[in-house]
Amino acid sequence: MKSAYLLAGAALAAVLAPATANAAVVFTTDANHYEGLGDTIGSAFDQIDLSSVTNTFTGYGTYLLNKVTFTVGVNATAGGYTQTGTLTNTGTSTLGGFAYSIPYSIFISSADTITLGGNSIVWSGFNIKFNELTLSSGSEPVFGDLTATVTGVPEAASWALMLAGFGLVGGAMRRRRQSAQVTFA
Repeated sequence: MKSAYLLAGAALAAVLAPATANAAVVFTTDANHYEGLGDTIGSAFDQIDLSSVTNTFTGYGTYLLNKVTFTVGVNATAGGYTQTGTLTNTGTSTLGGFAYSIPYSIFISSADTITLGGNSIVWSGFNIKFNELTLSSGSEPVFGDLTATVTGVPEAASWALMLAGFGLVGGAMRRRRQSAQVTFA
């Protein structure tokens, strides 16, 4: 009987197993420019530039999404000013178009800081989490890389296979419990 369960489990696994692993995804992000962040005197400074990037992810890991330039304006001596907002960007990939938004917080002082973080998107079996990036400066541009961590999202077939496995284990345990005999001395 045990071999019948194993044979049934192997047949079910063969039917439900995913055909192939996720293929490589080529993506190109658009450049975006934000200015006047925390600007208290109407200058064109305190700005963020996201450069366009073309990259390919072939599996799970950390990938470059944009190079970031943060330029601190002449009003950086105006201390104690905080502004929050959302950076948005779009792009194209072999899975179609995409867009993402990343919350930011900027603190204007003699050593400006911007922190990007949060938000996840899903592209056909991949989950992409934006890594936090902190840039700071006195009055010079600061450069950094905006990256994302790519992980897998379980496919429906994977879930079905897992549930079928639990069912087989439960059935085997129930069958074993019914066939156990208790004898008293």
